[in-house]
Amino acid sequence: SIWEAIAENLWLDVLLPFAAASLDLHRVSTKVADEFFKYTFAGMAPCRDMRFGRRTMPDWLAAFVTLQPRCLVCGYSSKWRSQTCVLPFELDTLGPWFVEFQYAAAKAPNGTPGIGVVDAASLATTTDRETCVKFVTQDLCCRLSGDLSQRSTGHFAMSLSPYDGALFTNRSQEETCNCAQLNWEPIRKQQSEWNSPLHCGFLLENR
Repeated sequence: SIWEAIAENLWLDVLLPFAAASLDLHRVSTKVADEFFKYTFAGMAPCRDMRFGRRTMPDWLAAFVTLQPRCLVCGYSSKWRSQTCVLPFELDTLGPWFVEFQYAAAKAPNGTPGIGVVDAASLATTTDRETCVKFVTQDLCCRLSGDLSQRSTGHFAMSLSPYDGALFTNRSQEETCNCAQLNWEPIRKQQSEWNSPLHCGFLLENR
């Protein structure tokens, strides 16, 4: 239709008020936005059990919300509970994908948090999950008790501490995790009173 042809040439910030004009334009705009996100972010999908809360989101809005920057861990504690904080989306490991983090830790004599990847299948089989869905703060994270890269779940998981290169992996057929120390100079001292934020991330491709 003529409206669909117009909608296909609009940026998302213009498409939103265009969709609010009428129900017909809303349906057209939703279809166009869904197709745009499926093409642009092919291989990325919001986690199914976090995609719908009290309200139902169209595919494009669910993708937009889950891709927003978010704070995973913040604060100070002398006794951090071991946990895995999972981002609210799944990635096709064929990639390429780069997931970026801003990371800062200090006064941590017992080690610092790691960043890494977890097989999405492990989420479906884990029963001790605490799902947090907050539409106001867009904190759509899933917290699992224990570090999945250091405990056997029957699925692959890997984590890396950016400060000192401590690497942990847990493979699907192994009962214990593997640990390695990457050969690089420590980037920050985790025992320091304060460390400036570090930009880091991981590249996922052809896995």
